[in-house]
Amino acid sequence: MGRSHYDDDAPAPPNETLGAALRKCEDGNFYNAAGAELQALISDLRVMAQRKGADVKGSFTLTIKLHMGRDGYVGLTPSVDVKKPKPLRLETTVYTDEDGDVSARPIEKQLQLREVSGGVAPERKAL
Repeated sequence: MGRSHYDDDAPAPPNETLGAALRKCEDGNFYNAAGAELQALISDLRVMAQRKGADVKGSFTLTIKLHMGRDGYVGLTPSVDVKKPKPLRLETTVYTDEDGDVSARPIEKQLQLREVSGGVAPERKAL
């Protein structure tokens, strides 16, 4: 049985160089973590698009810094930057008082009651 191009010592075909290099970074841990981040982004975008009923956008940026040594080795330092759209936020109405405190209902001022002389209110007649 022949060697797989994923074996450590086998050269990767040119169109497989990126995948082979990423699988070697951090003993495969970076490749797996980056794949998980991409999968989570796609899942989040799907949920957000369904909730909004509209298209949403995000980005997954893979950066690989290369360091070529004079002995012919190449040092790879990968990183991923994920940007999700901001979640849909709904407006909430609140009411404030003079001190800046908030309430879900209008804040009513305390009525200053005073005593009225005269006793009883007059009776109303039905029409």
